[in-house]
Amino acid sequence: MGHVVGRLYVLNQGETLFDSLHRIQGRCDSPLTLRGVEQARQAGAWMAERGLCFDHVYASASGRSRETLSYALPGAVFEHRVELCDGCYGSYEGLPQDVMAPIPYGSFYVPFGGESWDAFSGRVLHDLDVLLNRPGHDCVLAACDTGVAYMLCVELGVEECDYRGRFGSCTILELEYGREGGWTLRSISHPVSFARHMNR
Repeated sequence: MGHVVGRLYVLNQGETLFDSLHRIQGRCDSPLTLRGVEQARQAGAWMAERGLCFDHVYASASGRSRETLSYALPGAVFEHRVELCDGCYGSYEGLPQDVMAPIPYGSFYVPFGGESWDAFSGRVLHDLDVLLNRPGHDCVLAACDTGVAYMLCVELGVEECDYRGRFGSCTILELEYGREGGWTLRSISHPVSFARHMNR
């Protein structure tokens, strides 16, 4: 890729009530569990340990992403972005996760009032392009729903992530945005694992 315009860190949500019940969330929302709150704090400690300083901070409009950010970076000023919300699964939301269609799921959820994979991924990627083309956006943090973080991995060709378990709450993706457009995924970090190691 050509000259790098900016770096984007994507922080996915801490564990929520729906996560603990293995329920599909999408546009539905549920609060962080106590474990999720601690995960968010650990993510904040991970970022502080690395001296990360963000020019701008964003969060999806979902309560779970905003709550995660409030514990990871207490007092941070941020902008809500509806475009950064998880995909809509229509009447599948709230159902057990084991009935989810394989990812990428194409237009599976559209007949049930949901959103297609292309609409979801296109919406998020377009908004991230818009944000990183704003002046002074050299290092940006976006707190997003887990579905968004996982979608980015899929769209950028990372295949080892498992949405149903191994991806992990409060995973942090580091991406670079090029002058000609386009994203490169540089790293996937797991602050919760880092915190366990530091506490030994």
